[in-house]
Amino acid sequence: MISGELFECRLETEVGAIEVLAEVRVDGTLLELHDIVVYPATDHALAIGAASLLAAARSQVFSEFVLLGFETLLVTGTRLTGSRPGRRVQIRIDLLREVS
Repeated sequence: MISGELFECRLETEVGAIEVLAEVRVDGTLLELHDIVVYPATDHALAIGAASLLAAARSQVFSEFVLLGFETLLVTGTRLTGSRPGRRVQIRIDLLREVS
């Protein structure tokens, strides 16, 4: 992954498939998914919380990030819908601990 690229993936969750889009920023072993956008893969709204989203990412993409040499994942964005729209989100994840 190279800074400035777009990261796109589809994650399967217990309530349905979601699409993820973010700008990639790389700083050594830190991977940032900047200004992340999460939306349903279908026309139907999905009620999915952060815990479910992280569980899907943990099982479906975290190991790929580690194989690419990343140790830490930083996810940033602004909440547009749901509870407290406008709230800035910043989540730091130790990938090595999560995939072991």
